[in-house]
Amino acid sequence: MILPGLAAAALQAERERLDALLSASAELVSWPDRSAACLPVEGKASLLYYPPLNDPAARPLLLVYSLVNRVHVLDLAPGHSLVERLQRLGHPVYVLDWGRPNASDAGLSLADYVCGYLSTAVGLVRRHGGARTIDLLGICQGGSLALCLASLEPRAFNRLVTLVTPVDFHTPGDVLADLARVLDLPALLAPDGNLPGAVLAALFGMLRPLRGAGAARAPWLDVGVDTEKIERLRRLLAWQADYPDQAGRAWLEFVTACYRENRLLQGTLVLDRHVVDLRRLRLPVLNVFARADHLVPPAASQALGRAMGSRRYQELAIEGGHVGVFAGRRSLEIVPPAISRFLTATPIKKPR
Repeated sequence: MILPGLAAAALQAERERLDALLSASAELVSWPDRSAACLPVEGKASLLYYPPLNDPAARPLLLVYSLVNRVHVLDLAPGHSLVERLQRLGHPVYVLDWGRPNASDAGLSLADYVCGYLSTAVGLVRRHGGARTIDLLGICQGGSLALCLASLEPRAFNRLVTLVTPVDFHTPGDVLADLARVLDLPALLAPDGNLPGAVLAALFGMLRPLRGAGAARAPWLDVGVDTEKIERLRRLLAWQADYPDQAGRAWLEFVTACYRENRLLQGTLVLDRHVVDLRRLRLPVLNVFARADHLVPPAASQALGRAMGSRRYQELAIEGGHVGVFAGRRSLEIVPPAISRFLTATPIKKPR
């Protein structure tokens, strides 16, 4: 969104200034790896382990991000990291890195990701962390996948948090669903059977036409010569432009079942011959959504409460947009403490 009162010429000048700052170095953006261990899961998936930076305060916490982008955004920069904030709150953090699919992964199904990779990762976290049950934090599409597994394997989890997670894919204003309904999905696949990352980038670019070339940098017009802010911005933009290829079969299944047919909400999604029924969720759930989310409308996320039909559901509304919930400066002051309070809360005993 173009800032009110900023003349077009002045805005263009700011864009050019930032372009010059960001392109001053021809080197690739660096992503320092702060993880203490990288544990292989299966296929190209792995677990990044981040030990607590204070006395352990809770069970192991597994973060599950979307297949669409890379997990780097969850640990963007020192002092500006969802993972680091959770570590400092005493949580042993595990991040599931899906890896980069290639032609050999084109036949992977949605069930392979949920009942295979994700389920295996959960078992690995339980063993590595020495815990019978773990806490689960799903973000965006990763939240949808986490909900699927939690409904199929409820005994593996203690508590569940979802961030900007779609559940009802047919709410008014859902631009992704509108786009999915008009696209010839199989025609988008490459000869190797996968959806090219470049195609995915173009599709998302259609949803935010003002965010290319420099408009996306409008919130950063005040960076000046602050090198830390510039580096953080460079990383954020590099992450935003990095769309891995998507395993073709799994992508088609997810878009068709969810965005076109709304099966997750309706309780008719079948994975590995098992029906995903969100009414089976009886564990405490905290659902965090963004009021100005252009990808997951608030109503699409809030539908989780109705789908669960449980009193153990809570929700938290955050001002701002989609990425800001887990990578924005203000949200990082609010969201991690709220998550930690929820995960470490003393269970309320049911009256006899």
